[in-house]
Amino acid sequence: MNIGIHNTLGLMLRKMRKQRKLSQDQLATISGLHINTIYLLEKGLNEPKLSTFFFIAKAFDLTPMELMKMLTKEYYNE
Repeated sequence: MNIGIHNTLGLMLRKMRKQRKLSQDQLATISGLHINTIYLLEKGLNEPKLSTFFFIAKAFDLTPMELMKMLTKEYYNE
């Protein structure tokens, strides 16, 4: 069942954050994004701007391309 790209991103982001034992507040600090942005992304309620995608990738020591590949894989495997 396909749950949508926003929800897929949210689930993936939450999983990555928890694997690194980060709170939403800590991820917000590391990424330079507002905590509300992290919350909305994880809930699948916000469509990230391109710059947001770059900030998230950097926070997880990934390139934006690596993050996009992960998202694409998750999205199509659901």
